[in-house]
Amino acid sequence: MLHLFRSVIIAAVVGLVVLPLPCQAYVQWVKLRLTAHRGHTGGQGVVTFSESFGETKQDDGAKIVVEISNVPLPPGTELVVEIHEKEVGTVKLNSERAARLVLDSKFGKSVPRIHTGSIVTIKLPGGGGTVLW
Repeated sequence: MLHLFRSVIIAAVVGLVVLPLPCQAYVQWVKLRLTAHRGHTGGQGVVTFSESFGETKQDDGAKIVVEISNVPLPPGTELVVEIHEKEVGTVKLNSERAARLVLDSKFGKSVPRIHTGSIVTIKLPGGGGTVLW
């Protein structure tokens, strides 16, 4: 009887080790505020970074949304978005002096990871000055 009980326990332990356990979902969400730089007072913005794996209610991958508003430059001005001092895209101010950039990691594209200490800047093109940071 003891031998049978020991065999059942060993089989259960082996089964737990061999069978994969279900993976838990991973979701990260970071929100950074952008403020005006010298000479561009009034401008503001928000950078939102989300990343998820294994979540059933959304697709896996990362997404960055950069939204700026009230930028004291003429409508139609093109601005460069930099994350970690690397250009990731450009935006053009609309008639309300606002713009939005969405970067998505779907379809083989990657996006830079953002955490609470990340540096995000909005600049004028061609080595121009910083507008928001």
